[in-house]
Amino acid sequence: MYHKPLKSKSNHKHLVSFDNHQNYAVHFLHAGNEKSLMNEWIAYCIAKYMEIPVPEVQIIEMPNIFLEEIPNLNAYYQHDLSKKQSAILYLEETIPLNEAEARHIINVDDIAKMIVFDYWLCNTNRTHHNVLLKYETPGVYHCWIMDHSEIFSSISWTAADLESLPETLLQNVTHETLANFIPNEREFIEQIKVIQTIPSLLLEEILSLIPEEWKLSEKEQKNVLKTLNYRRYKVIPRVINQFINEIYSPLVKNRK
Repeated sequence: MYHKPLKSKSNHKHLVSFDNHQNYAVHFLHAGNEKSLMNEWIAYCIAKYMEIPVPEVQIIEMPNIFLEEIPNLNAYYQHDLSKKQSAILYLEETIPLNEAEARHIINVDDIAKMIVFDYWLCNTNRTHHNVLLKYETPGVYHCWIMDHSEIFSSISWTAADLESLPETLLQNVTHETLANFIPNEREFIEQIKVIQTIPSLLLEEILSLIPEEWKLSEKEQKNVLKTLNYRRYKVIPRVINQFINEIYSPLVKNRK
């Protein structure tokens, strides 16, 4: 069942209910965001391996009866409508990080994972609005992250772009807010070890499941693998150490 378009940077996300009685935000591929769907898929698979709380992502093919219900669909996509879409589980009853008076995050062990994950995949679009808190008890929340369409710093990156991703601090206010909840800097070090032990074959399998019509070229696939391996071994240990020294440690001192 089609419900409505969802507020986003574009008009290409729609709220739909499927046979499992769950609501999903369905994302359509369109000119200008050629890499957004595969970015979401890559990030989701890696996040699940790291046991980071993220909404479920599925690669789907919507039947025509659904497509016919979406207003102005042909006007948006003309002849370029992809048969495969990305469906992201719609999190109900959550609020953005900056709208909650959160005194305690119940899954605090996941916070360092989120920050290291963002730096590894170079997600330059982490904001208070895509860190969601689900109410547990007064002042206590469960933290989720979503919206990974801009990993590798872009929704339309090229193979060449992957060779010049930022290798410094992102100066992200949301990361600073999250870091306030982390009890010990060892949490960061442990997560670096985790990403360095993810099998390269798993990363290759994740990329192999991307639909052909999303047009991930062989060269781009090789560059994604090269970038992920380079960043997890060469960039992340240095940049996370910088994050600890310049952002996390001052926050800890101010808490005391």
